[in-house]
Amino acid sequence: MSAVPYIIENLKGVLNQFGSKYRTDIGDWDRDKIINHLELYTPELITKLLQNSEIYDKFVNKVDEVDILKLNELVELFKNDNFWEASDDIPGNIIFDNTLLFGHEIDDAYVLLNGMFATQLPPLLNQIISAESSSALIEELAQYPKENLFKIDPKTNLLTRFVKGVKSPENIFGGNWATEEITFYTLKIDESWRPMAIPNIKHGVMFAYNNLLVAKSTFNQMYDKENRLQGVTKHSESPIIGRDGFFSRMLYEEIEPLLFDDIDEGHMDSVGFIGYNNQNKFFKESKLQRYRIEATYPYILHLDISKYFENIYTHLLAQIKPQTLISQKNIIVFSTYLKWLDEYNQKINNNHTKSIIQGPISSKISAELLQLSLDQKLEKAISELKLDVSFTRYVDDYRFFGRNIKDLELLKNTLIKIFRQHELSFNESKIQLYKGFEQQKQAHLDHYPRLIRITGGKNIQLTFDDYLLFREILSQAIREQDVPTTKSILTILAKKIKNKQIKIKDSSLITSLIEFLIKTTYVCPIINMQIYKLMNEICNVLSSKYRNKVWNILFREIELVVANYSDTDLESWYFYTLANCGTAHETYKVVNKYLKSVGENSSVIVLSVLLKNKSSQANRKIQDYIVKQINNWQTVSQSKWWLPLSKLWLVKGNLDLNKKIKSLFISNNRSSLQWDKLGIIEYLRQKSVN
Repeated sequence: MSAVPYIIENLKGVLNQFGSKYRTDIGDWDRDKIINHLELYTPELITKLLQNSEIYDKFVNKVDEVDILKLNELVELFKNDNFWEASDDIPGNIIFDNTLLFGHEIDDAYVLLNGMFATQLPPLLNQIISAESSSALIEELAQYPKENLFKIDPKTNLLTRFVKGVKSPENIFGGNWATEEITFYTLKIDESWRPMAIPNIKHGVMFAYNNLLVAKSTFNQMYDKENRLQGVTKHSESPIIGRDGFFSRMLYEEIEPLLFDDIDEGHMDSVGFIGYNNQNKFFKESKLQRYRIEATYPYILHLDISKYFENIYTHLLAQIKPQTLISQKNIIVFSTYLKWLDEYNQKINNNHTKSIIQGPISSKISAELLQLSLDQKLEKAISELKLDVSFTRYVDDYRFFGRNIKDLELLKNTLIKIFRQHELSFNESKIQLYKGFEQQKQAHLDHYPRLIRITGGKNIQLTFDDYLLFREILSQAIREQDVPTTKSILTILAKKIKNKQIKIKDSSLITSLIEFLIKTTYVCPIINMQIYKLMNEICNVLSSKYRNKVWNILFREIELVVANYSDTDLESWYFYTLANCGTAHETYKVVNKYLKSVGENSSVIVLSVLLKNKSSQANRKIQDYIVKQINNWQTVSQSKWWLPLSKLWLVKGNLDLNKKIKSLFISNNRSSLQWDKLGIIEYLRQKSVN
């Protein structure tokens, strides 16, 4: 930040050491609080200031060996408007005061980077992606731009593309900064397959950096409390909204208090919140906002956009009018960002302009920005038609509230025209127009009061009768297609077993319980993640004798899973659990059988979850397999193989890695990171170790 005088840079650097203490809720400097603490000679602040040599030399006089702080001079500097405006000289730099992240920005860096991996998958690189390592990476890029990796826009400081030396694989279209996506499928309630994808780590970092760069000037204002209640985001209930800021993800599954006899705030936390520490407060605000919009309107028109992500035309992102969402003074950065977002979504999707990939947080944010611009058009149409109608939206799911059916029917036809202009259409089978109250998709654990027998205490010994009750209740919830309740039951049990509040002392139950859980994944695949999480927690508390028994039961299913669920989230969770329950030798046995079954058609996600510490024989087998699949080491870090190669690097242990693999992460003399290849992974690893 050369535009900022060195002394101001140092002062702001000291203030940043206090995290969010000297910031407002939306991230601005809390000017009055800083000045007040200076005038009160607050010891903690004064001590920190004097520990900085530049500040000490500038603002301290030595009189008879006593340090005298020039307090009035320091206060006057903080009162000077230029002090607060200096960081705005470079539009894109406003979030990086002294190129350091603070407070919620640290959480945001993690949410954005970790969010590039779909929440439906088992842990992949979790051991190196944390709030500390993610924020350190962003700060590293801000302080020391990687000129052999990213091009930087001089006006906004946004990362715009890869440099020419970073080549795309031959089978990928889209020029030099396109990469191969990692594709997989999730299983829906009707057992159809939804296509999903994971972008390359370089694109993930680029997206995280750029979004943090524009957050303070744009997103935080769009999603502050005032705008959520009265402004441009008032219609949105989308799950990326969090605190008075932007980057939080929410997957809400209600866990009702009746299940706990020791109820406290911890039990009321929403399942799946990331990067937001006041879940209940926000959930309450969001619900009350929706109820305020619904008000006394008796009629509801419920519309759902058909295959929304698959039908988004990426150029629509560049065509969003920034002035409809933000103030004029922030137009330059935001408009540049929107144009970049259009191209970015193409580059992570084989250069397709029609559809954006599902799974990563980048797609959720892209889709939400497009929806916000559409919300403004819908609001304008309602006003021009002079209809007494209000509406709310959860991602692509709309609820319009009206005084009468006539208004809603008239609006419906107008909506169809507006969305057709954007190459979008409604799912005809899901259109509902009715009088009454909206049905909420949430867990109804109060329908199963007998379940409290299992979940109600802190030291439960699971008996045969408890097991029968669990089977009965879970089977009933599945028959009734009550997915939220089923997920909540499984989530609660997993947490209870993890915390050793439920213990399985009767070993005769284990075989039947595991077989029942496996069968349930086949009967109701949409809950496979919750089931396998529960099985993992069960394995983690079992002795080696019974872990081996569980592993053998799982191992017998390998052919069925590969044949029927190849490349799905169910397959990934199955192999993750198999690896977690098994010994190193057993994992080697799994790898052998899997590779023999699939030949060259392996899943890089499955290979990644099978790679683990202290499993050198299995890891070597996977390394040899990967090396045979790679035909161009210059572009491999932009191919799908970047993920298992990264996992191999992290769990290598005593394994003698192939030299070509090593050279993707560090230079031959180990003196520098290979930023243009997979040096990002090694940087995150180092920061995780430290």
